[in-house]
Amino acid sequence: MPLSRIIILLVLIELFGQPTLAQSPEIEITKWDSLTLSQAFVNLALTQQYFNALPNERVSKIIPFEENELKSIIDLGYIKSNLSVINLSQSLLELNKVKLMFRTKTDSSRNTLLQWKELLSASIQHFNDARLSAYFYEATDPSPIGDYKRSFNEFIGLHDTLAEKIMIDLRNIRASVVPYFNQNIYLEFQRIFYSVTQTEQLNFDSLAYFTSLFNLPLSRHILDMKEEIRKRNLESAAENFTVNSFFNTDKKLDLISKYLQLYYLAGKESKSKITPEEQDILYTNYRKFNVDLEYYYESGLADSFFIKEINSSTSKSLFNRLKKKYSLKNIPGKPKHMAIPSMIGNEGGGGKYFFPIPAPRPSTLLYIENFKPALNTYKLVNNYLMNIFNGGGYSNRLHYYYVKSGFAVTTSLEKINEDGSPASGDQRWAVSVGGNGSFSLYQTFKSIFFETESNFRIFALVVSPNNATVQSSASSLAAMNELIQYSYPSLPADLENVVPTSKILSVLVYQYKQSDIGKVPMLELKKPIPVQKHLTNSGLGALLNP
Repeated sequence: MPLSRIIILLVLIELFGQPTLAQSPEIEITKWDSLTLSQAFVNLALTQQYFNALPNERVSKIIPFEENELKSIIDLGYIKSNLSVINLSQSLLELNKVKLMFRTKTDSSRNTLLQWKELLSASIQHFNDARLSAYFYEATDPSPIGDYKRSFNEFIGLHDTLAEKIMIDLRNIRASVVPYFNQNIYLEFQRIFYSVTQTEQLNFDSLAYFTSLFNLPLSRHILDMKEEIRKRNLESAAENFTVNSFFNTDKKLDLISKYLQLYYLAGKESKSKITPEEQDILYTNYRKFNVDLEYYYESGLADSFFIKEINSSTSKSLFNRLKKKYSLKNIPGKPKHMAIPSMIGNEGGGGKYFFPIPAPRPSTLLYIENFKPALNTYKLVNNYLMNIFNGGGYSNRLHYYYVKSGFAVTTSLEKINEDGSPASGDQRWAVSVGGNGSFSLYQTFKSIFFETESNFRIFALVVSPNNATVQSSASSLAAMNELIQYSYPSLPADLENVVPTSKILSVLVYQYKQSDIGKVPMLELKKPIPVQKHLTNSGLGALLNP
């Protein structure tokens, strides 16, 4: 028997004894199943929480071993009485599988993406089947047996903080893989677009088929002459402990679908007479489509296909066809109730992502006056910065924002060494941090198998005619990560040809230190690494050149 299992068994016996039929006849528990489940749950939970600190080879060994361990639990009575832990363990198993596949991806073929989807869907289903809201918030079994099970589950780490982290991780990995799903069927949507615009015949099922491959919802409300109902996201409350099993349909696919539905209704193949009520619904649906299209262009996401085929001109032409066929009103303006929701750092309005100025307080900063005067447009400045960042290993790890009369760019959160150099290999990017510090088997194993001190970093560069002022209070790591989520993947197109009167480069370094496993990382303010050392040791030293 492995030493880890012996340790677990001895601890379980010491704390909880060995329940037997003579001691507690109502407790349906098999000590070996309990031992197997506790080890599998702890190992899979630790793998999930510290996934990015583990090399691929280690994760590749953990997953099949724990999968076989879970398969060995076949006592139906034991499974029935421990469904929350069983389902959560299975959810963790599938989640670790899809995270490993995503991290080691070598292709984005449809077959590979369908495997991601199946694994992620299974993980979400098991998480929801664990019924954690009922487990944590409903006294389903107030008897001594229930107290025993709850104490045992808390001991192995099943608490609401861990469950919330798993839920957030599920949502995050879903957000990471869904763009691949949408992109995989984007060409299919373009092919259908050209077919419909040539024949004026629309088989909506052909669109729905491709989105159904990846559980992407697609509404045909326009064809059905119904008004679109935009549902509120119900995943914001942690108490729900549920994850939506549907994935998000990309805005570009949604816009193509809506355009084609409207195009079909404007063509000769559709019925020519509709009721006054249906006219109002059609008008409203077009108006919403037109607003969504405008916002899509304002976000800077429109690609060559949209610029050529679905733009303000074709939208207006589409409305003229609808107006002629159904005697609609004049082309509508932007309705007030469709105002763009506020966004983090959205100081300039208009739905743009702004980096907040004054900026969150950094660990250390540096101002470089008269930065690269020969680079007279922001596009040239950005190209210069990108070459340096790419050379330092930051390719596809940059996030862009507007600032007044300029722009800002941040790096993704990375793990670093004590000298400011990046951590090696798989340990560098997208680290998981946090914990509640309570004593349990879960916490004990964390202290045994994981290092107890870590350092993390985010670079923020602001290019504008003025120094970037900073706030007096420090921002949490969670707040900085949230800021990164609301950003652009590249320099917004409308900034590229801007010619600034002068340029100051403000370099802000956010260095976070986690003093122990389970502790919240704090902004390093006492002994931060100097900016120059951060830049030099991370391969960005060229930024210091005049």
